[in-house]
Parts: sequence; C-alpha cells; structure tokens
Amino acid sequence: MMDLLKRIENREKNLALQYESLRKDFDIVLSSSLPVQKNLMKMVMWVNVAILGAVLSQLKSQPFFYVLAISFVFSFLAVLLLLYSLIEGNTKALGAPNTSSIEEVESDQYEHIRGLIVLIQNTKAALDHNKAIVERRALYVSKASRMTFSSLLVVFVYIVVLFNIYYLKGGNV
Repeated sequence: MMDLLKRIENREKNLALQYESLRKDFDIVLSSSLPVQKNLMKMVMWVNVAILGAVLSQLKSQPFFYVLAISFVFSFLAVLLLLYSLIEGNTKALGAPNTSSIEEVESDQYEHIRGLIVLIQNTKAALDHNKAIVERRALYVSKASRMTFSSLLVVFVYIVVLFNIYYLKGGNV
C-alpha cells in the first residue's frame, strides 16, 4: 500500500512538472512570439503603404511610369497578404479547460492525476493551435518581406536609371 501511494505521489509530481513546462512554452508563445510577430507584420505593412504612397505620387509625372507600376503591384500584394494574415490568425487559444471536463474527473485516489492530465491536454492543444498561427504567419511575413524587398529594389533601380539619364547625361532618353 505504501509503495502504491509513493508511485501515485511521484506520478503527480512528474505530471506537475510536465504541466509547468508546457505552461511556460504556452506563455512564451502567447505573450512574446505572437505580439512580436504582429508588430513585425505592422511594420512591413507600413513600409509598403509608404512605398504605395510614393509610387502613386510619382506615377503620372515620371517617364517610364509603368516600371513604377511593378513596385506598386508588389507592395499592394504584400499589404493584402499581411492584412489577410492578421485577420486569419486573430483567434488564439487560451488553454483553460472548461468546467465540465474538470467536474467529470472521477473522485478517488487518482483524482489529482486525472485533473493534471486534463490540464496538460488542454494546454498542449492551445499551444499547438497558437504555434500553428505563428508558423502560418511566418510564411506570410516571409512572402510579404520578399515582395517588399522586390518593390524597394524596383524603386531603387528606377531612381538610379532616372538619375543617370536625366542628371548625368543631360536628359536625353
């Protein structure tokens, strides 16, 4: 009997350690990874909005404006992609079990163990859900960042060529 009580106590301690570890990972994803990623997305979006504004202000007044239209398309697609990602990843799981699942735990000597298992399962499910959001958003941010870089590259090349033609060579096309 004493051996059984010792095994139950050890199992409870191991489950408590597992729950604490999962909870720490969950807290990191929820309070650090998701907000940092969201701020990065907003920053990339604002860079693209600035590019869109600059391109629109120069679109009709510059020669070869169709080159700037390429930059406009890249930035516009990046903004759309980031907006979609912000909307899609808006629901986060919090990991708290519902009251009925806790109440359904049988009252006996293993009650605490079963309760810990319910907490672990719910926290793990919430962690997996939130990590999936981070991974999906990472793909969108990566694609949007490539589009932003491409847009900036087009603008930079356009400015260099225009400067070369109009200021260094006297404006002859």
